[in-house]
Amino acid sequence: MATAQPNTLPPSATQEFRYCFDNPGHVVIRTCHPEESRIIDTRGTVWRHEHYGSIDWRRLHIQGDMRNLMQHYVIHRLTISAPRTGVMAGRFLLQFQDEIAQWPTAAEANFIELAIRTTKTQHIFLRNFYRFALRQQAPGFIRPMLRVLETIKHLPPLQLVDSRARHRSLNPAEERKLIDSFNTTPSLESNSLRNECLLQICWELGLRPTQIRGLEERHLIFTQTPAGSYFAVDALRAKQRHVNRAYKRRAISNELGEKLLLLIVQNRLLYGSGGSELPLFRTRLNAAGRRLPSKNFAKRMAHDTLAVAIATTLCQRVGKGRTANTLRHHMAQKLADLGAPAEVIAELLDHSSLSSVLVYVRARSDIASIKTRALGLNPEYGELLGWLSGRSPIPRTSTAPAAEVIQGVVANRYIGNIGLCALPAPNRCPKNPVYACYGCQDFTPFVDGDHAAVATAMAAEHLQLLAGSGNTVNPIAVQNEHPIAVARAVQTLCDTLRKAAR
Repeated sequence: MATAQPNTLPPSATQEFRYCFDNPGHVVIRTCHPEESRIIDTRGTVWRHEHYGSIDWRRLHIQGDMRNLMQHYVIHRLTISAPRTGVMAGRFLLQFQDEIAQWPTAAEANFIELAIRTTKTQHIFLRNFYRFALRQQAPGFIRPMLRVLETIKHLPPLQLVDSRARHRSLNPAEERKLIDSFNTTPSLESNSLRNECLLQICWELGLRPTQIRGLEERHLIFTQTPAGSYFAVDALRAKQRHVNRAYKRRAISNELGEKLLLLIVQNRLLYGSGGSELPLFRTRLNAAGRRLPSKNFAKRMAHDTLAVAIATTLCQRVGKGRTANTLRHHMAQKLADLGAPAEVIAELLDHSSLSSVLVYVRARSDIASIKTRALGLNPEYGELLGWLSGRSPIPRTSTAPAAEVIQGVVANRYIGNIGLCALPAPNRCPKNPVYACYGCQDFTPFVDGDHAAVATAMAAEHLQLLAGSGNTVNPIAVQNEHPIAVARAVQTLCDTLRKAAR
């Protein structure tokens, strides 16, 4: 991206653009810890927060009404979003200020050229800002231009998320190594106790660093019952909206609970006794092992410091290239592989919508098998099969006309003798044999047909399509899930009929 040059605003845009906005002078942010300021002063040229960063409007060489529109958008983002997201919005505005300044008079070609040379994140940001300006009825912003931005949103080379990539998940050996490392409890005098607790709580709950840094002594819950003792923590809801409570209770293992109790004792030995609102994780030593300056010592750990501590400890256990987000992705993918609904994963990851977690559900290679097992437990499974498979299975006979016996190729494998097609010979099915048969009303499966082999072959081709496209939501591959599930269901019914005939 080329650097901004001063005095690039067209004279026509300066003359025609009019936008009035009264700066309130301050913004009250949603998510904040008790000892941090909830107010961001917006009166000066630098909007700064002690934890979330700053926006230096002195870098903005555009003056007048366009400047007011940009500041209004940043205040809007700070109000409705996480503070860090609002700060990033201001930095994006400064990065694209020359292009944005020309928008009230820009031609369609300028929009296309800008969209092509931006990344996915940048393009989404520019589209959201244009939509905000249009909603505010800012002069010069028109709906046809917004439609241009929306229609060319797929032109940039978009890199889709691979939830099973090495840096986003742990392999079985790394997972076992990490779990084994949790079996040893550091001593009260150990300097690694804090980082051990950070890593284990991130592993068990998949919390964001900002949620972990918000934990206080009062958030550790211990319950004693006749059946045993239980631990839980009240975790801050960092990004979930439309919820009544600011915290949600999450159960943790007794091993982690005992480590957190030990950490509280260690904190009181190091920093002295205090109230229950003292942070669990505090800054104590720098990388060289020396005590930090007094203004930061014993304070709540900063977001970046805590994230680095988790990543460093995790890399020591399983290898390089791992971060706190790796544990979040790993937990989400494990839950999806076990068949957890997207709603449950979104709730555990603290997401407001399902769009962010569907990538884990769609990345399951055995999704058809999971659906089939779920159907098998349903008492109405037999009735559904009549609709799914078309006709009840029959024994294979040598007198069946050869023209009616279904044959085809799946994943370079010949498939035959799985059933009969009831369509008249002159009206052969124009669809792909075998794939189109399962679920067709004119398909009569053989009881002794190898329907499991058909499902296995279709699943293998399904995975080949996914791997070849590099897209976990490839519609060509996703449509195969239905015949795979029906083929397995037919095999289950045939097995049942054969056992009953013995």
